[in-house]
Amino acid sequence: MLLTLSASLCLALASPQAGSGDQIVLLDGTVLAVDRVTGETYSEVTYRKGSQDAKKASDLVQEVRHSITHRDLSEYKDAQDAKEEGDFPKAIAAFNAVLKDTELLENPRFTWARQHALFQIMRCYASVGNTDQVAAHADRLLKEVPDTFFYGHALLMKAQALQDKGNVAGAEAAYQQLLADVKVKSLPERWSREAELGVAILSRGAAVEKQRKLEGLAEKNKDQFPSVANRARVEVGNAMVQAEQYKDGKARFQTIVDGGQAERETMAAAWSGLGDCAFNLGLREPDVAKLNGLFEEAALAYLRVAAYYSESFRLVPRALCFAGMSMDRLSKRPDAITIAGKLKRSYPNSEWKTKLFNELRLAQ
Repeated sequence: MLLTLSASLCLALASPQAGSGDQIVLLDGTVLAVDRVTGETYSEVTYRKGSQDAKKASDLVQEVRHSITHRDLSEYKDAQDAKEEGDFPKAIAAFNAVLKDTELLENPRFTWARQHALFQIMRCYASVGNTDQVAAHADRLLKEVPDTFFYGHALLMKAQALQDKGNVAGAEAAYQQLLADVKVKSLPERWSREAELGVAILSRGAAVEKQRKLEGLAEKNKDQFPSVANRARVEVGNAMVQAEQYKDGKARFQTIVDGGQAERETMAAAWSGLGDCAFNLGLREPDVAKLNGLFEEAALAYLRVAAYYSESFRLVPRALCFAGMSMDRLSKRPDAITIAGKLKRSYPNSEWKTKLFNELRLAQ
């Protein structure tokens, strides 16, 4: 049965509740509740729990969540709230204000705020498609916090931004920088595998050859670096969608979702891929009952992206667009219009907002 739209959209607006301590999210999804994270570098994340000091290798950590309930972090909380509400210009301004708060940043308890604020600014610029600022703030982050936990993430985001701009040479240079830094700075091996995958995604040539290369990288990384393997599998699935191999693509994306060994961005991409496969199969299905089931399946997959992976700014607007289109094909126009309204409020300048409004024949 199709989930009610209102429940799905409420989920989309939900965010993790801050507790009294910090949280460390591992790549396998395990959440460690700790008293305080004491350090974050590209090598390790250190923390205190009770009377014990401990650490995790950074390549095992997906995310570090700091409690932001302290009164000195009110501006940081305002920035985070604005980001989660989709008001990215306000969030960028607030995060920049945090970066100017010398007293806060020099407090040993809150030194983490610099690298987190810079990385969140990158994410905000990515959400509005400002590729130049994403690349510029990647460079700024690596300059101001040379050992940042976000080292590999920042270079991958820079490469993606340059690729989105059409600067393939610049994107490849960012991947090559990451490959070099793994050797020079002793970054975890995971990042060389991520860079290798990035170069493969950029490669030109026959689609079949590229897909074979990606399959090989998925196999190469499946045991030691499952998160990299699953990113490769997402790209294979995307290639299958482009080749209109929707049933094969659906099986590939389902394997990623069922495996549970992917980072959140990869998981969001897998659900988005499942939506794409179901949506396109629905467009080609002559049987009305079956095509309704496929559009329902597509709507649920797309709404899951918006509900559970709201931080995946590159995917959420597109997912909402296709969720609305799926609802329209299910003769649920009021629900489709509600989705369009949310898309307009949260992503007013998105091409996906324009596409959905045109599909629904709504005035913009």
